[in-house]
Amino acid sequence: MLRVGVVAVAAGGGADCVSDELTMGLHNGPMEVTLKTHADHWLAQLFAAKAVANGGVIRRDRRWVRREIGEERFIAEVRQRGFHLIEAGEQWLVICTASPLRRLC
Repeated sequence: MLRVGVVAVAAGGGADCVSDELTMGLHNGPMEVTLKTHADHWLAQLFAAKAVANGGVIRRDRRWVRREIGEERFIAEVRQRGFHLIEAGEQWLVICTASPLRRLC
């Protein structure tokens, strides 16, 4: 397995940086090439949190999600896992369980 890190900096640098990772599988068959974007890496880190594995709650600022990966992608990832997403002001709460929720007050 060969991993190559690529960093592209948009004009102006700073927050516009995009980090990509290129993974190539070296074996006897056809070569597999997978491009992992900044969004893929961000999501992998987020959903690798202990709270996710324990059925807990993770919280993210909605503006940060929009800036990092986009709201539609985030919602799709939460939905794909069967989790619940709640908006409270500018905060998004991900309830990391597929079990039904009951609002108490």
